[in-house]
Order: sequence, then structure tokens, then C-alpha cells
Amino acid sequence: MILRLNRGGEIILKCLMTEGYLFNKKEVREVYKRLTNYQGIITNKQYNVYGIILVQESVKYLLFNDFEMANWYPIELFQVVDSQLPRNWCFQFFGYEEYGVSAIWGYREIVENEEYYTGLCEQEKNDIDLFLKRKKDIDNCIN
Repeated sequence: MILRLNRGGEIILKCLMTEGYLFNKKEVREVYKRLTNYQGIITNKQYNVYGIILVQESVKYLLFNDFEMANWYPIELFQVVDSQLPRNWCFQFFGYEEYGVSAIWGYREIVENEEYYTGLCEQEKNDIDLFLKRKKDIDNCIN
């Protein structure tokens, strides 16, 4: 199922901390209890959101971090400052996956194209270029 959202606006977050669990909550409860220090974000700085995923019982935001890279960060690190969804965002539910993405919200390509999603996660040049174009489109709707 793909749902298209045609509201205007943005999601803006304020970073509350840079340390959190690397693994999903189930794995933390059962095995991994050490915190991870997330690089590329700064406490109290605001970030625009370019995608959201539900993966392994965790929600993560796609941000353009301070290293100028697209990267996914756990929801627990942030406070929502503005909750409007960007114009033309889409949503897709894949079913509850134990080790994969269960749901994704974002611009069309990241929701509808698994190869693009994987390429973005692996920092492939063509996929980063498309991300930067979509980032510019979303940022222009914000400002």
C-alpha cells in the first residue's frame, strides 16, 4: 500500500542528545545494553526530516547531518519542533519485518524504490545526488 500525502509544511526536530542505543529496543532488552555516541548531530540544534522508517521495532529519521551526509538517526534522540509533513510525501507499509524495514514515509523515490533506498544507505553517488535534489525541494517548501 502506498499513501500519498499532499499537505505542505515540514517536520523539524530539535536534537536532545547524541547518545542512544544502536540496536532496536528488543535487542537492547535481551542483549545489547551499551549506548552509542551518534556522530554528525549536535545537541539543541534543529534538523529537517527527509524520511522516516520503522525498522526492527524502532523509528528512525533521515537527516542531513553536520558532516553533510544523509543518515538515519533514532527517534529517541530528538524532540519534534514542527510536526507538519512535507508536501507530496508518500507512505508504504511492507508488513512487520523482524530484521527489515516495516514502513517508510518520505519523498517518492525513497518510498517506492528499494534499490534507491539501499543506495542511499550505502552512500552511492547517484543516490546521494537525488537525495540532495529532494532535500532542496523540501527545504524550499519550508523557507
